[in-house]
Amino acid sequence: MHGLGNDFVMVEDSDLASAFAALELDQVNGAAAALSQMARLICDRRFGIGADGLIVAVSIKAPQAVVADIIAAYPGYESCDIAWIYINSDGSSAEMCGNGLRCLAYFARLCAAEEGGKAWPQENNFKIATSVYAVEVNIELPGNAAAPTSGGNAIALVRTTLAGPDFDGATGVGKFVNGQIELADITLSATAVNMGNPHCIVFDSPSLNLQQYQDCMQDICNGDSSNFLEKFPSALIDLAHQIQSHTLFPEGVNVEFVLPQGRDRALVYVVERGCGPTLACASGAGAVVAAGVIEERLNRQCCVILPGGELEVAWSSLDNRIELNGPAQLAFAGTFSVSRNSFVSSALKGASVTALAAGSSSVKEELPA
Repeated sequence: MHGLGNDFVMVEDSDLASAFAALELDQVNGAAAALSQMARLICDRRFGIGADGLIVAVSIKAPQAVVADIIAAYPGYESCDIAWIYINSDGSSAEMCGNGLRCLAYFARLCAAEEGGKAWPQENNFKIATSVYAVEVNIELPGNAAAPTSGGNAIALVRTTLAGPDFDGATGVGKFVNGQIELADITLSATAVNMGNPHCIVFDSPSLNLQQYQDCMQDICNGDSSNFLEKFPSALIDLAHQIQSHTLFPEGVNVEFVLPQGRDRALVYVVERGCGPTLACASGAGAVVAAGVIEERLNRQCCVILPGGELEVAWSSLDNRIELNGPAQLAFAGTFSVSRNSFVSSALKGASVTALAAGSSSVKEELPA
């Protein structure tokens, strides 16, 4: 599935448990390591399915043993309807991903419609448990349908409500608003925002001159994403990598370069920790608006324009919550076979994961072992 081209392989926890059945996993660390390696394998765009991340949908009413202890540590998970485990394409875990949460919400409703029963949400409004806080979602199905269907290329509109931004917890040195970051050949003004995951927001400046890049990824969101990485400004990738390795961000950081187009629109280029340049980052869009308001550059309601499309973002002054409105779309469904040689552990005899997944330019259905 994908949200504005930010793509994810989706798998139910029951299918994951079947894939790990041959592994002797008697502790959380063993499951986490296997999940990390599974994500690297599946998300590889040449030897796997290809995605920015792997998302495991967990039924809170009947979680599989292999993931039960992981979600039990999530704050307030008992009051939520489902949970997730999110792993970047490089195998690192991530606390928050707005596009991924929208896809998860739609995926859970697809599971409910196809499987019946009460393991998955039966309504279009529900809560998702994450490792940092519970997220509220509201799904508007295509044609205002009562229940989703997996046929066709339908797009659901999903409103995701995230906790308000934190300007103190994003770095190891305290508040960082419109401060200076010294890099190899340039000094940039930036603001650090924590949306449950860390972001570093860099607005345009004469030395950065983002205007020169605004047309470089034209038509990306119209199906021409095959050469996205080639079109993404290499200078911005280099700067992002320097920021991500800076001592200010010991755990890395998502970097957003922002070109305001008035107070209610902003063009954004994103380089995420764990997966590099992406077509979209929804939590990053929320961070951009928050930083823009604090720096008096943007309104609290703003359209954030990403290479993969647009997100409507609103930061409430009443409850400090950020709402993200954007699409979630099923690209294809299939089965990915995992050979025993795919894992360092010799305990994996062979398994397969049934997944809803996102592709880049073509549909893959059955992948060989």
